[in-house]
Amino acid sequence: MATAESLRPPAEARPATLSDGILRCPACGEDYLHHGRVTVYSRSEDAETVRVITTDGKTTMQETSPNRETGNPSSRRGAVCIAFSCETCGADGHLELAIVQHRGSTWLRWVRW
Repeated sequence: MATAESLRPPAEARPATLSDGILRCPACGEDYLHHGRVTVYSRSEDAETVRVITTDGKTTMQETSPNRETGNPSSRRGAVCIAFSCETCGADGHLELAIVQHRGSTWLRWVRW
């Protein structure tokens, strides 16, 4: 059974904030966000390798690599990461939202801001 400790997100992650279903910038709190690159980490539970699929709207790349070398925000399973830029504060491409599965829970977290 999962403990409260095992269900905590990584210390460097920040919970995503939604206001009336609108995603807000973790840096300035405004809602003028634009999404860009999308990365999917497809991994069976605790598998040594992960299939990484990345698209930026122009190109799509796919590779299979050891999980520890990929940047997968999930220590046990898969994830989806979406890069964002903010019109208000200028955080251009420096924001990354992750949807992470871990021990039956799904986290919605900013992993870069």
